[in-house]
Amino acid sequence: MSDESDRSLIALATGTNLMGQRCITNEHAKLEVAIVMSPRVPRSSENLRAAYLGERRVANLLVAERGERVVGMVEWSLFYDAFWSLFGVRGEWLYVRPEARGFGSSAALVAEVCARGRREGAEFLRAGAYTDAVAKLYERCAIGGPSYECHVSAEAFQVLADLGGKPVREIVRGLPAKELGKVPARPRG
Repeated sequence: MSDESDRSLIALATGTNLMGQRCITNEHAKLEVAIVMSPRVPRSSENLRAAYLGERRVANLLVAERGERVVGMVEWSLFYDAFWSLFGVRGEWLYVRPEARGFGSSAALVAEVCARGRREGAEFLRAGAYTDAVAKLYERCAIGGPSYECHVSAEAFQVLADLGGKPVREIVRGLPAKELGKVPARPRG
């Protein structure tokens, strides 16, 4: 018989626990900002609600709770892999607060992503890691390897979007410098 007190509650984010997730996202960003992100990363409550609870939501969010506190999170979404001709589930932004680590919350979150993905027709999990600690968790049961994950953001994303529909030569000549990914985007009309 398992002791229920050693478990984190894994639940789909709701309006109630979403604000706790916003706090944990901000903690996560402080740690990750030096690794992959621009120092200026706005986190609006409205965007958070729209992304995970809105009519045009882009992903699902699971949170791990201990008592009344959100201690972990992972974003997941379904996708189709054209090479393998299979549906999969993508796990992203796995994070557990440092003081809550070592109790299995990360493994519980990943297992729940797989369970929910399977119910939706997924046959595999694809996830990535920005830190060795997360990679070690995944590689306990996953095939890992080097990869090149790239991001285009901030002003660089806007410049690239402005090039959409232009002649190929103009697109190639107008590709933004990667440094623009750290420059706040200027307003566009």
